[in-house]
Amino acid sequence: MLHLGGMAMKYSRLLVIGLDGMTFDLYKQYKARGIFKNITEMMNKGVYGNLKSVIPTDTVPAWACFYTGKNPGKIGVYGTSKKESFGARTVSSKDVKSRKIWNYLNENGYTTGLFAIPLTYPPEPVSGFMVSGMLTPNIKSNFTYPEELKEEILRISPSYRVSFEVKKSETIMDAINRSFEARVKVATYLLGKRKCDFVMVVFNETDWMEHFMWKYIDKNHPFFENNKKKEEEVIDFLGQVDKTIGDFKNLFSSDTNIMIMSDHGAGILHGHFNINDWLIQNGYLAMRKKQKGISKGLAKIGITREKLLSISLKLGLRELTKQLPFWIRRSIPEEKNVIEWDDALAFNYVDWEKTKAWALGNGIYINTKNPEEYIKIRNNILSDIKNLKPPVGNDLNITTYKKEDLFSGDYLDGAPDLIPLFGEYKFLLSTSIGNNDFFTFDKVKRSRNASHRLNGIFIAYGPDIKGGGKKLEGTSILDLAPTILHMYNVPVPEDMDGKVLKEIFKGNSEPRRREVKYQRAGKEGGERGKIKERIRKLKVGERI
Repeated sequence: MLHLGGMAMKYSRLLVIGLDGMTFDLYKQYKARGIFKNITEMMNKGVYGNLKSVIPTDTVPAWACFYTGKNPGKIGVYGTSKKESFGARTVSSKDVKSRKIWNYLNENGYTTGLFAIPLTYPPEPVSGFMVSGMLTPNIKSNFTYPEELKEEILRISPSYRVSFEVKKSETIMDAINRSFEARVKVATYLLGKRKCDFVMVVFNETDWMEHFMWKYIDKNHPFFENNKKKEEEVIDFLGQVDKTIGDFKNLFSSDTNIMIMSDHGAGILHGHFNINDWLIQNGYLAMRKKQKGISKGLAKIGITREKLLSISLKLGLRELTKQLPFWIRRSIPEEKNVIEWDDALAFNYVDWEKTKAWALGNGIYINTKNPEEYIKIRNNILSDIKNLKPPVGNDLNITTYKKEDLFSGDYLDGAPDLIPLFGEYKFLLSTSIGNNDFFTFDKVKRSRNASHRLNGIFIAYGPDIKGGGKKLEGTSILDLAPTILHMYNVPVPEDMDGKVLKEIFKGNSEPRRREVKYQRAGKEGGERGKIKERIRKLKVGERI
């Protein structure tokens, strides 16, 4: 029971468990093996269904859309990279141009415990604690709030990892298991010691496992490898995930509601479409052929992009190199014909004056400010991409979206102008340049062999949740933020795109009986809102 402003408000604590990339396809495939006992129990005693993600179906924007309840056009995040002039940089929490569910909860007197949620670095002050997630640069960075919590975490788990990392002598599954074990250990410790009203924990290891192990578990994969040992490693890992859900459930009292969710699903990756090579071939992207100035000088003394990348990986400075100014990155010469760089257009070979369009991350950017020329180039690309010939044995099923088809909001200008999808992400866009063909398969054969799918998972269970294993239809990842706020009797901001899922609650439960309240976009208005904001700031500053 929380008391605020002399008025008592009843609520049940909520635990949200995020399983990055988890799909019901894996659940159905291995349920008979008996490894999903806890998930099955919660599905049977609660509600469940597919959770529709956003397009681009990418981890970073999907999680940001979850915790803001808004489409990418309202928050300004469309992928791992953010377009910056004629290049890009890695996004951070500062790029999320919206308030989050924990901001509203804190304002209304609730404490929040937030563990490993993607795109929360650098961590922000909260009433409770925050351990930043995916895109945290390295273990040396200040990845916690309060800052001293970092020392506590590393004391509990010296091998804690902030991102995917395969160390020497480790297999991929070794790395995934050790990362998962460390996160479980730290999360269990924090949840036991730091009691908060709202708690959320995310595990990215499920996504990593799918990306690298799908060809061992799906006989329909074009590069399927019948390796029983590797499949058993996947099954054992999924069993540990299910056990952890049961252990977390037991950490909390019976009056706690629990949500299990994923940001997207997963499935077979067939290959890559080298979009920038295609743009070059079709006359949209113009390239320079000779190195000039500083680039030529660096090449003479043996400084190349490949050598810089190798050194930065050894020194653990990979994220730091991504933050270098664009003019420096584009001046570093390449050794090979194929340009491989996380922000692939940050190089010195592009003739920007002659370039009409270029691709980065999930889409195509059109390089003109002239409205008439913009429409002409966009229509030409739409027409040309329809005529793509599929590689032998594949059906492309291309859908190319204009940005206004998918997004709305104040940050629409930063969106890719065109977003091509090849079926259910069976082919991913690759922005590397200098490949032998538009479609290539070598990366799938030797590395990541699964891609994302639009439907993730959603399971809700607890004292306020309807029982009987009802299957939900039409649930969106944008619906969860407003639903969570409603559960805590916090007014839902009017600019959230999702809806409150009142149908998941029991008929006699408090969240079901209570009408949904709304508030103006931004922060709560009036004197009450000002008082709550002052209380939150004082609590965060540990002055009361």
